[in-house]
Amino acid sequence: MKIYLDQIRRYPIKGFSGESITDINIPPQGTLPGDRQFAVKYVNRQPPSNCDWLPKTFFMQSVRTDICSSVPLKWHKNIFETPNGDSFTRSLAGISKFTKWIAAAYPALDPIEAYRSNKPLTDEDTQLISLINMATVKAISEATNTKNSGARYRGNLYIHGEKEFAEMDWIGRNIRIGTSICRVIAPIERCFAIECDWQGMRNKGLLAKVDQAFNTICCGIFLTVERGGTISVNNALEFID
Repeated sequence: MKIYLDQIRRYPIKGFSGESITDINIPPQGTLPGDRQFAVKYVNRQPPSNCDWLPKTFFMQSVRTDICSSVPLKWHKNIFETPNGDSFTRSLAGISKFTKWIAAAYPALDPIEAYRSNKPLTDEDTQLISLINMATVKAISEATNTKNSGARYRGNLYIHGEKEFAEMDWIGRNIRIGTSICRVIAPIERCFAIECDWQGMRNKGLLAKVDQAFNTICCGIFLTVERGGTISVNNALEFID
């Protein structure tokens, strides 16, 4: 059975809507360029000096608020738009204006500010790419009676053509995707953020239901980029070890 790359997604503003892309060049030991480049940070949560990465607790995130999913963003080449048509540039200045827009729309929020890091603001303090098996997503949705939403797992790469949870057996293997080579290093342990399906619903207790149904809270795997290269939608995945 052919395993192929069905979708590539990145999330320019940590915690907010992602964008689909058809191809991208990924650097060795890096993430998708432009992924989690910016964030909306709480002003009263001040980082240590000379810090190039912060944990997600410093930022607005879907696990703590529905604001992130209730403001779906449309991404274009140099700008992004809110549902009412307001547009902002894909830059720190643009994110600053967007942050002021959020503060005005939700005045009960604690003070917030735009943030940009020299290091991608992934949840782990390591440059990783996440891969999601859509068969696993479907199996979870059927077992928990929830929407079949790959968006709730906020992955970078989404694949088709493999059985559910088969990706858990790939740990330690090397995979060629396009002209890149990636190594599977670990399963992704999920948190309460998966309750948000990014389709207008929050499924309380989903994490416990997943654990009960499958004896795991993992969905997806982390990859490191061993050899940089270009990946594209519809690329086949080829094991090379």
